[in-house]
Amino acid sequence: METIPKYIRTKTWRRNPADPKGTKEGVPNFLRVLGWRLNPAWVPTLKTIIILDYIEGGVVPVRKVPKALRPQYHDTLARFALACYRAGYGPGTQKGKRRVNSTYRDPAEQAVLYALNMIAPGIPKPGRPLTSLPGTSPHNKGIALDVPNVRDERGLLAECRKLGLHDDVPSEKWHLTNHNVVAS
Repeated sequence: METIPKYIRTKTWRRNPADPKGTKEGVPNFLRVLGWRLNPAWVPTLKTIIILDYIEGGVVPVRKVPKALRPQYHDTLARFALACYRAGYGPGTQKGKRRVNSTYRDPAEQAVLYALNMIAPGIPKPGRPLTSLPGTSPHNKGIALDVPNVRDERGLLAECRKLGLHDDVPSEKWHLTNHNVVAS
């Protein structure tokens, strides 16, 4: 797994003893209650980003992902959320949150999807669905996202590529895979 650069590990939240209520805007409620305030130079990073401020939809909660896959799953979500921030999505922006259709899928769910797509009309070749076999999909490993029309948004796609999320499945213009982690 790629190591996080040293500058990303720096603290971005500071406690302000003179302001125990944390009245500074932008501080999440759970930190505001603890009396923390936003550092004026704060910029989201992979370690500090609050993922659900930037993305919504089919995001599987981390607790439902097998423990062995959680680090790479969280890394994938954090990278996409950071790309969304850099592309102008997020709280207080005109774009709002970016929709995600699918993230982690367990092998049983993948098997059902594969079976349904085997018989679906309109697939490119009968008997050859777009869906991967159960256990072979990057979604089963927690390193893939399905984001509607991601290739149509040049700014977001460029930010995703800078962070190692690539649209590497030519037949799926919605699919992103995290190339920064070694899938188990």
